[in-house]
Amino acid sequence: MTNPMLPTSASNADMKKAPVRIEAQMILAMFLVMVLTLTAAKIIF
Repeated sequence: MTNPMLPTSASNADMKKAPVRIEAQMILAMFLVMVLTLTAAKIIF
């Protein structure tokens, strides 16, 4: 984990990586929601 008290150069590098991490988490969340919806539909129907 990166320390927020580090120099600006390190924080700038982390800022460039952040959008990719957020995008990956969004895709994973969407995938999990789809799987849960499909399993729920199978149970209901």
